[in-house]
Amino acid sequence: MGILAGGVIVAGLLIWVPAIRWFFVIALAIGVVMAGIIHWWNEHHEVKLEEEGEIRLGLMDDEKKK
Repeated sequence: MGILAGGVIVAGLLIWVPAIRWFFVIALAIGVVMAGIIHWWNEHHEVKLEEEGEIRLGLMDDEKKK
């Protein structure tokens, strides 16, 4: 119900407030470009798995080893 209410509010604002239309269009364009860049990056750069001994779990790891 909340998603529906949010969608109705956004749609209403897009219809009646021209400045919000431009903001929405620009924000949507930036989001699509960023999603494309991230998708391209992940397609061309593999994720390298770390050995179990090299994984750092927290900021206090060095103190625990002493």
